Amino acid sequence: MNSANERSQMSRKIVEKLVSGEGINQICKAMKVGKHRVMKIRDAAAGCGYLNGTTKLPPYPTRLFPKLIDRRTISISDNWNVLEPHIDWIKERLELGWHRVTVFEEIFKAKIIKVSVPRSSFYRFLNHHNLSSKDARRVVPEIIHQPGEALLLDWGYLWTVEYEGRRKKLWVFVGILGFSRLMTAQVMVCCDQVHTLDAIAGMYEQLGGVPTRTTSDNPKVFTLVACKYEPILNPVYERFAAHYGTIVEALPPRDPEKKGKVERPMPYLRRLLESYSGDKNDLTAIQKHLDEKLVIANARVHGTTRERPVSDLKWKSGNN
Repeated sequence: MNSANERSQMSRKIVEKLVSGEGINQICKAMKVGKHRVMKIRDAAAGCGYLNGTTKLPPYPTRLFPKLIDRRTISISDNWNVLEPHIDWIKERLELGWHRVTVFEEIFKAKIIKVSVPRSSFYRFLNHHNLSSKDARRVVPEIIHQPGEALLLDWGYLWTVEYEGRRKKLWVFVGILGFSRLMTAQVMVCCDQVHTLDAIAGMYEQLGGVPTRTTSDNPKVFTLVACKYEPILNPVYERFAAHYGTIVEALPPRDPEKKGKVERPMPYLRRLLESYSGDKNDLTAIQKHLDEKLVIANARVHGTTRERPVSDLKWKSGNN
């Protein structure tokens, strides 16, 4: 259960079933709880005199066992005491649309809390205060890549900026290695061929190697004619790929799942910029903030590979 009140309600239901004569196995099956928990509550209820009729059950919502605390509650009570004074700061950020993990990162980065609190304890603290939300996730087929096989590219819109006296869209150009999931990103307002190819060359340099394939959609900077089977590539892009020794892969139109590894992280990249509080028109400051966040992101255990992208960067011989 997510909160102390829900655990208390569960304990009451178990005691009521025990009083009515139901067995432990029957209760476990009906309520989908462990036998150890039912036995623990049974012993506590017997000690309070609920089972033999000596003591009547107090009216709802009075707790049956005010002092009965499970091991998880005991282990996180100190962490919760540290977080409790900052509940208003946390609520304010969540109301602004920040993700829970952004709040967790910033509350320690800004030294609002100077002691270490496990992320799991932080999430349980939010659940206890009904500050959590469940995000629906869509499952897409997994595409397996070998080390050094593919760099997947994509753009994602961020916001509109004032650039050189004009209002322009700010984009983030992302490259993700298919095997390690190592991520690199460049904020851009000019997404023409020159700036795009410069950004890709910078990614190769930053990653320390050139992949066997460079995979992307089919915008005009990459393809003259998009096609499901044989797209007509932009000659400049072909010469660029030949220079670096990589194979161009332009995916079919309206088929983003073929590069889901770079499509799915787009909301995540926008989430990394939630905590940016500087000038929204300062591209240098935005890029610096994003680079700092990516250092943290690439050092974390990836949810799919269960490896740290920064420590799992592998290239086949001849690709570095």
